Amino acid sequence: MKKDTSTAPATTTPTLAETFRKARSRAVPLIAIETADPAETVKICMDALNGKAAKTAALRWDICNGLASLNEQGRVWSEENSFDAMTTANPVEALQKLAATTPQLGLVFFSNAHRFTTNEAVCQGIWNLRDKYAGLGATLVLMAPSLILPPEIARDVVVIEEPLPTRAELTATLDSILDDTTASNPDFTPPPADDKPGHVDTLTGLSTFEAKQAVALSLTKTGLDGRQLWSRKVKQIEQCKGLTVYRGNERFADIGGLANAKRITGATIAGKLDVTCIVFIDELDKVFAAANSDTSGTTQDQNKAMLSYMQDNKRPGILFLGPPGTGKTALTKAAGNEHNKPVIFFDVSACKGSLVGQSEQAIRDALKIIHAVSDGRALFIGACNRSDNLPPELRRRFNFASIFFDLPDADERTAALRVWTAKHKLTADQCNWTPPEGWTGAEIENACLKSWAMDCTLDDAAKTIVPIALSARDSVDSLRKASSGKYISASAPGIYTFNQNSASTAPSARNIKL
Repeated sequence: MKKDTSTAPATTTPTLAETFRKARSRAVPLIAIETADPAETVKICMDALNGKAAKTAALRWDICNGLASLNEQGRVWSEENSFDAMTTANPVEALQKLAATTPQLGLVFFSNAHRFTTNEAVCQGIWNLRDKYAGLGATLVLMAPSLILPPEIARDVVVIEEPLPTRAELTATLDSILDDTTASNPDFTPPPADDKPGHVDTLTGLSTFEAKQAVALSLTKTGLDGRQLWSRKVKQIEQCKGLTVYRGNERFADIGGLANAKRITGATIAGKLDVTCIVFIDELDKVFAAANSDTSGTTQDQNKAMLSYMQDNKRPGILFLGPPGTGKTALTKAAGNEHNKPVIFFDVSACKGSLVGQSEQAIRDALKIIHAVSDGRALFIGACNRSDNLPPELRRRFNFASIFFDLPDADERTAALRVWTAKHKLTADQCNWTPPEGWTGAEIENACLKSWAMDCTLDDAAKTIVPIALSARDSVDSLRKASSGKYISASAPGIYTFNQNSASTAPSARNIKL
């Protein structure tokens, strides 16, 4: 069920064409457009000139072709000044020629600007065009997938973030390809109308060009293969640093115990929030702990960008806390499959870059993809193994539900053993072992795997494993005590509570009714 937005104020985000047209009308000389599809961007901007396109001399620069014309007036400009790849492939020389030759209202698109703006000569060449182009009503358009401008020109360039195509635009793209294919192939059967919204969902988050390629490569002789389409979408998402789409097929039934966590997480996904995607951030405590020791401010900027996104877009966050191996990651994976929602693993640390601003920009790029893929309706789940270094701002963002995953009780250990002995097809002779108190679900899984791999009994396999309740007894007990009375139990309805007299290897009753 979709959330009710009937009472929400109507807001309209300006299109790229509208924004570009306004910038040109106000003689903005330097523009940067962050775009995933530069060719489509050039087309949109040229079309945005309306009837003035034919009278506007337009060029495009790239490092292979130098300055090349985009229309008849651009051709005249290029020929009059002998522009060619030999004389204008160097970006500095090209900018110098533009400073000397640009006609009134001239328009120049500069490709892959992110590769060159860090060069001091290129930076100076761009700045030199500012006042001259303002007087001519001309415009230099820097195009890049993402762009970190140096401070020398950061205040002089108007940055426009090109939105990815809307559902309506993707629907039109899909219909166009299907119509063309139907016309050329009499054996082709277009997908039923009821299937089209699902295919458009898959295309959401791709640029127009990427969507066209994904659809074209997913066509078969008789129809459109939805699985291939999704596979190509996944590969596009994973081109973004730090993002990985989970491909497993676990369900809630594959996880022993954790009944309350399953109930809360499932109800959140299936409820009125209309969640379309799950974003999982593992070891959230370490991500934020790194911010406290990073004197450069890089990690703080990354965290601020992520938490600001969640706040600005009112996206809910669920916090999973507990010792390693207690099922936090496994439950997230299963929740996605249980409710047919993609699970995207967000590795924040992988977004760090070596240059100033790169790390924050990488986070923003990843969030842009997440926003597009989820249509702004992602559910964030953060997992951590410690609670003593979680800052207040993180708790505020991940406060939709805070759930503690304790060491499993006897019933949960039995359920986990049943799941993993069946998955590994262990024989009755091998199943001569009952998991002792203190064993986690991950350790039980490991014992079953070893029993299968080494063709030995579970009892023999278990003797090769030291459970975390023993190897990290102090830290496990400390975490359980610190979490008592402060989190919801993952196992049963109510607040988690820890019996102070119990040892790590003997978890006892730990819930009180709300």
